[in-house]
Amino acid sequence: MMHGPYQFHLNALMYLLFGGPSDWAVRLNAAFCGTALIALPFLLRRQLGRVSALVLSGLLAFSPAFLYYARFSREDIYFVLWTMLFFVGVIRWLDARGGPGAQRWLLVAAAGFALSWATKESTAFVTTPIVLGFIFGIFVVGYAYQFLAPRRASRPAGKGSGGQRPSEHPLVAALGEFARANVPPLLDAFRGTPARAWASALGVMAVITLVLYWPIGDPWQWGFIPGAHTVPVTLTKPVTHTTTYNTDAFTGGIQYWLQQQQESRGGQPWYYYFMVIPLYEQVAVVFGAAALVYYFLQKRTLLATVSGAAFLLCTALTLFTGGMPGLQKLATLLMIVSGAALFVSRPRSLLVNLFLWWTVTTWGLYTFAGEKMPWLTLHILLPTMVLAALYIGHLFHAAPRLSKKWLITAGLLAVTALVSVRSAVALAYVDGANPTEMLVYTQTSQDVPAVSKVIHTIPPQTITTGMKERVFVDVADEWPWVWYLHDDNYHNYSQGSDSGAGITTAGQGDAQAAQQRYPVVIVGSDSHDNYFVGKDHLTQLAGYTGYKFKLRWWFPEDGYRAWETTGVKGFLAQAVQPSSWGSVSVL
Repeated sequence: MMHGPYQFHLNALMYLLFGGPSDWAVRLNAAFCGTALIALPFLLRRQLGRVSALVLSGLLAFSPAFLYYARFSREDIYFVLWTMLFFVGVIRWLDARGGPGAQRWLLVAAAGFALSWATKESTAFVTTPIVLGFIFGIFVVGYAYQFLAPRRASRPAGKGSGGQRPSEHPLVAALGEFARANVPPLLDAFRGTPARAWASALGVMAVITLVLYWPIGDPWQWGFIPGAHTVPVTLTKPVTHTTTYNTDAFTGGIQYWLQQQQESRGGQPWYYYFMVIPLYEQVAVVFGAAALVYYFLQKRTLLATVSGAAFLLCTALTLFTGGMPGLQKLATLLMIVSGAALFVSRPRSLLVNLFLWWTVTTWGLYTFAGEKMPWLTLHILLPTMVLAALYIGHLFHAAPRLSKKWLITAGLLAVTALVSVRSAVALAYVDGANPTEMLVYTQTSQDVPAVSKVIHTIPPQTITTGMKERVFVDVADEWPWVWYLHDDNYHNYSQGSDSGAGITTAGQGDAQAAQQRYPVVIVGSDSHDNYFVGKDHLTQLAGYTGYKFKLRWWFPEDGYRAWETTGVKGFLAQAVQPSSWGSVSVL
């Protein structure tokens, strides 16, 4: 499969410890990671505040998306755990400012980074640019201020000597205040970290990478030498073609990710996350949005107001001018410039700036990325929840207990939390495999495990080739049967393979399996419609009793995609139709 090797090693460990592969054992790695994630805010109780750390743990524990995907054997919940561990290490390292314990937290950050890299390639395209961009940006602001700040005017010695600094432009003054608040602690962190600490961090990363990427049973070069081993992959854009990607630790995931971005898997609109996340994560959205407004616009200076308005306008132009590439590129450039001006418009602590940067850039990167999937909401939600928890703690600390402001905060938190918890229970425990939830996407239907149980009751029989088998699976729909039939000797014909000589379509393979008298032949819908029915070959399945079942399903997309097909006017017209809301009670 794709992505890093972490999940395969840890899943294998779960099978070893808990009785072999099973639906229960395969979820344990995800469940353990989801549970460990809840405990990590405890390590930030001094940096966030005790109330904020507790709120963050609660958000991670009862979030619909986190609870749902912590029961999935997918790499996203593992990746979020290691990403959070990395940021815990970075935050504690920055906060220590080179003092006692700083080196220990640098090692924690190194371990989290290496584990996240071995889990998913998003480390290279999201985590790394965010952290390096933040550090580089802080230093750029410091150097920009030194370059733009007016020099002190020299004056004759005597009373009042020492010179005076001429008045500064508001933008230059803002750069100076921002630099004085952020450059010193960042410099202290770097200066207080000796070379041996950096070497130890690199050693931790090297050991983890070596252990997880070592190719068991294959040449070691496959895991560490770019190009030593490649895997074929079929892409459909710009035209259907076959290419390859490397399997080494350094370029494999990056190469695979770049290829998949062109595919734009899912084909979701740009507003996908802005629609899905508020539907489930009310606490994170309400308090996260309020935190952005508060921390960016607490001091309503002219620079903050103008740059904030320009940032929103240019962001909208960037998103809505896809048909005008020239204008879109200009809007994107102005969006970046105005966003940078908003960021430096007022001095904030280094850690608050890190939380803001982490949140805004994560939303931006995933919004503009080609591939949009519901499980990727976890990566966007993590920094959003950190920022929301920080702001909730601030609201409770800023207001006297049981005061009007305190009660409003508590009431709003309770209402949004109740709605979110209700969604979490429905998603994870009621509708976990039902396409009535927008987070259910290309999900295996309940029919599949039921069919699997029936197949396992059929004794293997000798087919015409002399082998004892019980099921043949259409190669076009091999997944998820590779899991449900992992303990069985099932078969399929890959196109052009030696075992399927002369077979050019999946339907031909199904027909040959029927001739060999497999007890069960699983025929994909495409093979049934295009080969057996479309080419009048149903007689080749004579002697079999047909049953139709659902393999995968997902939330219907026609409704929210109306924006793309009918424009804003058509979207709003459909939204006010009673028929569009008729199934709300069912959902």
